[in-house]
Amino acid sequence: MELNNWFAKVNSRISNKVVFLLNIFELEALIMAVIDTLDLIQKYCN
Repeated sequence: MELNNWFAKVNSRISNKVVFLLNIFELEALIMAVIDTLDLIQKYCN
């Protein structure tokens, strides 16, 4: 919740013209999860 409040404050100060930063964090987490999974698959298949 604290991150959402921070984002709302920042977003209101720059007139709602900003990329949703929370989406960037979520995409980064998804990419890292895929990379970790692919690393595990590669270790067990070789």
